[in-house]
Amino acid sequence: MFTFALIGGQELAIILVIVVLLFGASKIPQLMRSLGEGVREFRRVSRDVEGSLEQLKEPVREVQQAVSEAKESVTKTIEKELSEDETTTP
Repeated sequence: MFTFALIGGQELAIILVIVVLLFGASKIPQLMRSLGEGVREFRRVSRDVEGSLEQLKEPVREVQQAVSEAKESVTKTIEKELSEDETTTP
């Protein structure tokens, strides 16, 4: 998308001439069709990956919450034991 902003009309014409010379005029529609299929497949796979990542977000949040609660519990226990040690030491 942004690369075409850097390519002028003359450069684009030269590229098209080179493509025609390399592949022949009859092969260009087939190449474009294949390119379109590749782009569609890439988009489909991207959506699938995004969906999979969305499904993983909730379990990760649950684990984060459990770790946070465990951390709080351990901190409170340690603070309680330290305060008990301070009161029992002469």
